[in-house]
Amino acid sequence: MANKNWNPEQLSAITSLGGNLLVSAAAGSGKTAVLVERVIRMLTDPESPVDADRLLVVTFTNLAAAEMKSRISAALSELSALCGALAHAGCGSVNLDFSLLNDLSYY
Repeated sequence: MANKNWNPEQLSAITSLGGNLLVSAAAGSGKTAVLVERVIRMLTDPESPVDADRLLVVTFTNLAAAEMKSRISAALSELSALCGALAHAGCGSVNLDFSLLNDLSYY
């Protein structure tokens, strides 16, 4: 994803491993950006990628869910295009099929 200057708390949320995570912060503090970055890193981890259908990301509003879906989809499209353009050897091991995102419903 794009390089961003994450604060220590955001970086901790992005990089923590081994369990569930709750991100709670004030409006406009970057929660969606943090969750998107975390999901992208988990899906594209070169050593231990996570399948998209193993993730559950919950937001409080339909608007936030739609924004998160849009950002994740855009980031994965960008990564997929980059891998294709560079023919990077490591990209073959990362499953960038994100069609599952298009099947999600908001309740």
